[in-house]
Amino acid sequence: MLFYASLPPLCVIPVQLHGAVVLVFQFGFLLSEAILIFSPQISILASGTRKTRVFVHWAGAVAALICVVVGLATVWWNKELRNKSHATTWHGIVGYATVAYLGMQCCAGTMVKYPSVVKNMVRFADLKMYHATSGLALFTLGCVSLVLGMYSNYFNRLVTGTVWYACVGCVAFLALTMTKQVTSAYLQKPAPVAKK
Repeated sequence: MLFYASLPPLCVIPVQLHGAVVLVFQFGFLLSEAILIFSPQISILASGTRKTRVFVHWAGAVAALICVVVGLATVWWNKELRNKSHATTWHGIVGYATVAYLGMQCCAGTMVKYPSVVKNMVRFADLKMYHATSGLALFTLGCVSLVLGMYSNYFNRLVTGTVWYACVGCVAFLALTMTKQVTSAYLQKPAPVAKK
């Protein structure tokens, strides 16, 4: 549903291309799979080595960053062509924050991939947990931006009624799936209680 609603018509207008690039490529597959790559139950590389998974995670995150920058550039270009103000809606403000956060998260991921830079300041296990938790916050912020984009005039012209609620439900389900993945992987499990 979200894919269909975000596809641009034959005459591609930058704002419509923005929806397709950001939604489909970034949140629909790249960033989601970059997070889920470490889950043995869900991942497309469940049997891959840790080194392979880390590389695919890194490649997915970088590709997501490229897609979101292309999406942002199309909106920026469209607003410049029409002499409109930038970041005047909540979707725009949260979207800019998400792009900046994604860039910072990719830089932080480099520290996890090459921990020798910070090994004297932070334990590697803690660094991985911080990166995963920050990534979850980033993904949630992206989902908030996505839902705010569903309030746009463009999206509301294409999608109304029950289908609109289904689109919001899909984004909420995706956010909950990511939350479960990260929390189950990084939260400490309680010690088993000994029976008397």
